[in-house]
Amino acid sequence: MAPKSQEHRDQRVTHTNRRRRAWNETPKITALYNTPVQGTAANITKKALGMLPQRLSDIGSQIIRTVHDEIILEVPQGLAGEAAVILKGP
Repeated sequence: MAPKSQEHRDQRVTHTNRRRRAWNETPKITALYNTPVQGTAANITKKALGMLPQRLSDIGSQIIRTVHDEIILEVPQGLAGEAAVILKGP
């Protein structure tokens, strides 16, 4: 049997922004590996959502909703290409 990692023994995982997740029971190894990935993706999405409204207002666009890691926009007809450039980043 392989030795348990320190994270597994402690039943907590730290990911970006020093956020931590703790379990009341012994977590599955997949949860230990997946938590930092999911947490980091959430942090990236939150940062993007904070930056987007100002940039989107320049083309008369707005955020309608988010679904997991997707951002849904309302964009004036003919400006979808410009909105895509804004979403892709600096």
